[in-house]
Amino acid sequence: MLFGGFWTILSLVAAVRAVADPPLHLTIRTPDELYDATALVATVRLKNVGNRTLRLLNDPYSVLTPHWETNIWDIRNGHGGVPEFNGVQVKWSPALAAAAQQYTVLVPGESRTYTHKLGEKMYNFSRLGAPRTYTVLLGGSSRSFIHVPDNGVGDKLNLETVTSKVEVLGTPSTIILGRTVPPVNTLRSPRLSKRINTFQSCNADQVVNISRAVFVAQQLVNESYHYLTFHATNCSYPRYETWFGSWTKQRADTVTSHYNHIRNGQLFSDTYNCSCDDPGIYAYVYPTEFGTIYLCSAFWSAPIQGTDSKAGTLIHESSHFIDNGGTQDFVYGQDGCKALAIQNPLNATNNADSHEYFAENNPYLN
Repeated sequence: MLFGGFWTILSLVAAVRAVADPPLHLTIRTPDELYDATALVATVRLKNVGNRTLRLLNDPYSVLTPHWETNIWDIRNGHGGVPEFNGVQVKWSPALAAAAQQYTVLVPGESRTYTHKLGEKMYNFSRLGAPRTYTVLLGGSSRSFIHVPDNGVGDKLNLETVTSKVEVLGTPSTIILGRTVPPVNTLRSPRLSKRINTFQSCNADQVVNISRAVFVAQQLVNESYHYLTFHATNCSYPRYETWFGSWTKQRADTVTSHYNHIRNGQLFSDTYNCSCDDPGIYAYVYPTEFGTIYLCSAFWSAPIQGTDSKAGTLIHESSHFIDNGGTQDFVYGQDGCKALAIQNPLNATNNADSHEYFAENNPYLN
């Protein structure tokens, strides 16, 4: 019965339909003026203006989960300059989140308010000059919410763009994540700084599972790199085109460089932190903090090898590190990645799940 219920939820989340007139109203407020950009806070109010109760999935890439500090904001000054993002990249599963009943419930007329601390940890304004008036709005995908009803097809609620403006009067601070950022030329590359894994908040069984996953991930990354270099002059084969789209040398070279960075000893020297217990999350990293991967509850239930595996998750997260290429999370899941490869091959070559599925190669493609 448990598995039947899970697959019902999975089908609901997978078969999402867009709602033309979503019963949600969203507002964003920021201070009109600030002296220091590290104090920038966005207050988001979400209200159910419809006549039915909504159960909104707690997507880490939405306003519902400010504690995840993901890159859901589009912040720009008058010249188009954007602050450096220093938050997290998260691999999550909508189906697992739904199975764990990770919803925000809004009855008709009810509203919730969320506080997002944009300047304290998430964004670095220190390298942006004048003008210091910033437009703050939500990115496109973060304006979408998935409502999962008791039965039937899930609804995707797409909201219109909402904008706020803030003027920073003082010189932007360099305080990020509770520490002062050193000048760019003093940042030390951590690659190969240590050659043995470190485990934080992990029990003995978790250490064994991580070690096995690291071994398999290293094999998958090596195989992926050698596959790409063997077909360096023309990789118009089903495996490549399924996950990264039509072949061009420039895009293929980009993907090859990502795998090459990951395979050069990093997996065996990373720090693995097991303190996260979110049932809908596999893992997350801070892309600017090379070499630390945080593993969450969904990771432990995944197979060592196969689709959405432990080994694949480590590859996914490793690709996010700026030092390895700094991939993004444009889409999740095999269906989403296949569609992205057709519609936007450039984004596919910079999508973390696409890298994972290419390496896992399950089901097998030539």
